[in-house]
Amino acid sequence: MMNKTDKKIKMVKLGDLGKVSTGTTPSKKESLYYEHGDIPFLKPNLFSENEIGNLYGADEFLTSEGAMKSRVVKKGAVLTTCIGIIGKVGIAQREVCFNQQINAIEPNPEICISEYLAYALMRFRESLTNMANAPVIPIINKTQFSSFQIPLPPLAEQKRIAEILDLADEARRKRKKNIALYDDLIRSLFLKTFGDPVSNPMGYELKALGKICDVRDGTHDSPKYVEKGYPLLTSKNLKDGYVDLSDINMISESDYEQINKRSKVDLGDILMPMIGTVGNPVLVEEKPEYAIKNMALIKFVPDSPDPLYVLHLLSSHYFDHATKASNRGGTQKFISLGNIRKLPIPIPNLGRQEAYIEQAEEINAQNVREKALYEQHDNLFNALLQRAFKGDL
Repeated sequence: MMNKTDKKIKMVKLGDLGKVSTGTTPSKKESLYYEHGDIPFLKPNLFSENEIGNLYGADEFLTSEGAMKSRVVKKGAVLTTCIGIIGKVGIAQREVCFNQQINAIEPNPEICISEYLAYALMRFRESLTNMANAPVIPIINKTQFSSFQIPLPPLAEQKRIAEILDLADEARRKRKKNIALYDDLIRSLFLKTFGDPVSNPMGYELKALGKICDVRDGTHDSPKYVEKGYPLLTSKNLKDGYVDLSDINMISESDYEQINKRSKVDLGDILMPMIGTVGNPVLVEEKPEYAIKNMALIKFVPDSPDPLYVLHLLSSHYFDHATKASNRGGTQKFISLGNIRKLPIPIPNLGRQEAYIEQAEEINAQNVREKALYEQHDNLFNALLQRAFKGDL
């Protein structure tokens, strides 16, 4: 599985590095297990997608009685998600409990250090995922997990590798924090300029989105995918305010042209998922050469509000408030095109919109630079991560 690793470095099973355990959930019917608890009870939502999480707090806690019915690991344990989304990794920063979707290793410090082990699991996440034994909901059981092998150099080399990767990781984390600060600044500026759109303290006139913009949607059919063709955007391709084409399906030219007859995307439009991750709008700022599926398409006409104002309004808590009644839940959230068109949009005067846009664009320009720097640091980190386990670092 990892035979490309430097042959001088021995391969070791995870089960030989320390104690491996699978979590469990104490009965929710027993209040004694949960009420006034102070031991963090970890679930997969607390893990980062592409960073090693520092696992300290939680959104649920167990009492000592509850912990006896769960699994407890000490500070320094390395935990990994093993059901559903495989391979998200974190290190316990205190004594914690965890549910059945997570496996943990408490490494023997004489054999392996926690930080090296966490980076190794991150590096070989794809190989770990390939072990999953269920096509619908991927699962890796304790036996499979314990048998998974990683390269294990001497402790001094483990420490050196971990320190280098820590420095690279910290650099990209700082950029990510700066991006979050700029996002917060935009939100604060929006509320300062227009007031909370939920309470509408300035008494702006409300108009249905479909009355002030041209609101359409992409196809809801499932065109046949092809190896070479035209990209078909779905909600998974809208990430953090931009269009991500790195993992996309292709459709034929005829399907592409058919979809675009009624829902062609142009520069300056807003795209917004209607199924699954409802909301999460993106302003189209690069030439679009794709079709869209299960997605709202908002186009602007001469009397429309400024696109950036609409984008930030739909990105705010106002969207959840305005769509709460019409957003159908179940296993997958969905909002209809009709309900999107009915969304009440507060309409500030043009001067206030322009003043906001001027300041927002300055902040956004700085944020764009910060995102470019983050991408550079992220690429560097991933390059070092690859090299570290080939013996090239």
